Amino acid sequence: MFADTENPCIFIESCDEAILDNVANLMDVYGIRKATVFDADESACKMWSEDDRFFFVFQPDMQETVKDCPNAIIEYEDVPYPLSEIKGHYLFHNVPIDTLSVIDNAIWHLDFSLNEWDRFDDELTRLIDAYGGRNLMLNNNIQTISSINEHPCKIGLCKGNSCHNKHSDLPHIISLDKDGFLHPYGLDSDKYVIGNVSDPFCLSKYESSRNHTEFLKLNESLFFKLRFKCTYKYIPWQDMLVALDARTCQYDDHQCLQHAL
Repeated sequence: MFADTENPCIFIESCDEAILDNVANLMDVYGIRKATVFDADESACKMWSEDDRFFFVFQPDMQETVKDCPNAIIEYEDVPYPLSEIKGHYLFHNVPIDTLSVIDNAIWHLDFSLNEWDRFDDELTRLIDAYGGRNLMLNNNIQTISSINEHPCKIGLCKGNSCHNKHSDLPHIISLDKDGFLHPYGLDSDKYVIGNVSDPFCLSKYESSRNHTEFLKLNESLFFKLRFKCTYKYIPWQDMLVALDARTCQYDDHQCLQHAL
């Protein structure tokens, strides 16, 4: 299954206690080390406070209530001031580039349209330059064509003995909907669904199944569409997969991402 050097994560829409118990069982079986719960509540956060694999996302009005929960993340649409008061873990949207070098323990979510990726590619380059060698956590699945060429296991195009890291070809990003169904990379179509989290062995059943094969074909298709055409440095892989599956991007000769789709 997942190798020790892989970092799969689960994004959870619901804070239902039974679902979280099932998620914990799944994580135990497959060695998954991170799950992020959105629309969280205080009781669940405190109940799982000793399990450092779980993080719970709250709105700013809950900051004081959950300040003693080490696994709480406060979600902001912009950066609160003064910056000196920012402590704990945060998820930021719409972040000015010049604030990045002074905030630690932050997850940055890039809000963008694929039709504007040329601008965001430039902003992301400046963002990473601003952080220098420090760890930068992005809530988007950002890849580079060069890294995928060097490590095709990042998108499941090699695995096991054919992979120098002995990685699996299972999806590294798994979303869990409110009904308990697991989806690879936010792909909602039934043809990609992994299974229900109530089955702790659903990933084993999914591996090499028709749905898994369809997911790998979508990754491969996107890779070969972008491999020789894209001049951008960074690629929002998850968003591109969803767009390719839905064919939501418009054709534009001057935008390689849209052209590729």
